Amino acid sequence: MRIRRAVILSGRNTFLTRTGAAEYLAGLARALGSQGIAVSILFLDPPPAPMLRQRLHADYRALFETYRMRGTARLGGHLYVRDPARWWGRFRGASGAGPGVARPGPGLQFARPDRAALDWAGGWMRRLRPDLVIANYFNAAPALARAPQGALRAILVHDVLALRRDSFAATGAVPDFDPALIAEEAVAFRAADLCLAIKEEEAAHIRSLAPEGRVAVYPVTLPAGQSDLDAPRPPACIFVGGENPPNRAGLAWFLDSVWPALRAARPALTLRVVGAVGRHLPEPLPAGVERRGFAEDLATEYAAAAVAVTPIPFGSGVKVKLIEALAEGLPVVSTRIGAEGVAPADPAVLRIADTAEDFAAGVLAALDAPDGAALRHAARGFARTHHHAGTVAPRLVALLQDRAAASGADRPILAKARS
Repeated sequence: MRIRRAVILSGRNTFLTRTGAAEYLAGLARALGSQGIAVSILFLDPPPAPMLRQRLHADYRALFETYRMRGTARLGGHLYVRDPARWWGRFRGASGAGPGVARPGPGLQFARPDRAALDWAGGWMRRLRPDLVIANYFNAAPALARAPQGALRAILVHDVLALRRDSFAATGAVPDFDPALIAEEAVAFRAADLCLAIKEEEAAHIRSLAPEGRVAVYPVTLPAGQSDLDAPRPPACIFVGGENPPNRAGLAWFLDSVWPALRAARPALTLRVVGAVGRHLPEPLPAGVERRGFAEDLATEYAAAAVAVTPIPFGSGVKVKLIEALAEGLPVVSTRIGAEGVAPADPAVLRIADTAEDFAAGVLAALDAPDGAALRHAARGFARTHHHAGTVAPRLVALLQDRAAASGADRPILAKARS
């Protein structure tokens, strides 16, 4: 069977802004599209209560032949809420929240699709008739039961919660998700025809749960950066991240244990903190530290720095921003945890440092490189070789075709979720 059409099922309102999770999924969509596969996406969740219309980020809209969100109608590229009560509530000055529309709580959220969501997704898949259906995260896996007969059913595994729990526990951190979800995650892994893991460490864990041959690694892939690598760079570090616990802990450690030594050695050095993690910077800001906030154009932020730092002490998955920095031509200094899932690289391009002394030495070595432009070209070249869709896509599609051919005989029966 040749795969011609793919549908992605997402239980999250992703692609509204650029995030690491969005970039990983977008890389998969780009890879499939580059091999002639038409890709559509169905969002199982309705828009959050305050939103009456939404639109995918401009970088993502062109990736999909069709994109639909439950509870909305698409018009002019926007997705408009179809519930008149929410529009009337906004007109009256209320929040616009309707029944059953809950605001997310703190930490990682994994909403379970209800009966209405499964029926809606099934209806769209009957129209689209995909050969490949991919659940984005394990919590969307119940909708795989509504895939057309014969379609390959896969899960894109951004990270494994069982390993995330262990990593948090190793440093005494409290998990940022409900541990009860680990059992649901395992059930989904066992039932899918194929699990695409973000790195080998997590693929190995899934292999311990899933039948033989149903797990493969699909690495983070990103477009090659386009910024000028030959122009001189100012003495600046950049840290990009959301406000999750690993980023917050990593930023605090870097400021307390590494930054003072760097400023003593290079008084003109600055640190640009980009993203929501900047909300957790101390006040007043330490000398040389800049809170950049949310950046619509990250390439511009990377172009204003000489080295990227990823001081992550615990966590799971792959730090997409590390690979993004390499693609933009920045050498990176990272902890071992922060660099998991990235292929081994020349230490000049990606230096691993778990102590404050080694971390500071790595940053200074990148700043003092005799040929900064050559180092930046080497960083981008590494990303292009190991983390570019053009390199990975043919192998991915060959794997999917092989698995589709083999899946009929050993396919499990997915139980339909209860409403």
